[in-house]
Amino acid sequence: MTIGAIGGASAASQTSGVSASGTTGRTAFDQILEAFKKEAAKTPAERARDDVLKKHNLTEDSYRALPPEQKKVIDQEIATAAQRAMQADKGKGFKGAESASPIAEGLTGIG
Repeated sequence: MTIGAIGGASAASQTSGVSASGTTGRTAFDQILEAFKKEAAKTPAERARDDVLKKHNLTEDSYRALPPEQKKVIDQEIATAAQRAMQADKGKGFKGAESASPIAEGLTGIG
């Protein structure tokens, strides 16, 4: 008996991303894998920025809507967090640890 015969057609369609109706769709695994790849591709500075925005319950849109003086405070916090993250990552060989310094320095001008 083959593995495909054990689960029947529905098991085969679930693993291939094809639903019982024959349409293609992304499986939950594909969605999780895509989210992981997106997160793994971020530099330490990008992760630090995301963390600071999350800490302040800000989305990209709500960040852009902030008054300039509030943005400046957030930007300083992002730059500090990014520099800490890069310092921690430097000796570990993480992607972007050395090349992200110009990004961190430019973060204060985001807006």
